Amino acid sequence: MGALDGWLAAAHPGAQVPSPVGSAFQHWGADPREVGWHFWRSGDNSDEIIDLASQPDPSLPIHLCGEAFSRRQAWVEGALETADDVASRLLA
Repeated sequence: MGALDGWLAAAHPGAQVPSPVGSAFQHWGADPREVGWHFWRSGDNSDEIIDLASQPDPSLPIHLCGEAFSRRQAWVEGALETADDVASRLLA
């Protein structure tokens, strides 16, 4: 079990958390003009993932929102749209 597996297990006791299949690293202390970015795993359909992200498992009360799960990544509009989507689902 790696460090990430241990952290996830501690944050979600009793949950069966699958091991990560990949990773990426960004050193934020690098050149301040560099930017961060999001990317999808090769072969994944981002439209399907975005649709599932607001509630990945309908049997659990876990909801995700934020610009990383939107079609407007890196824009506040993306964060607001996903927050609105989660709020609409919760109020339905």
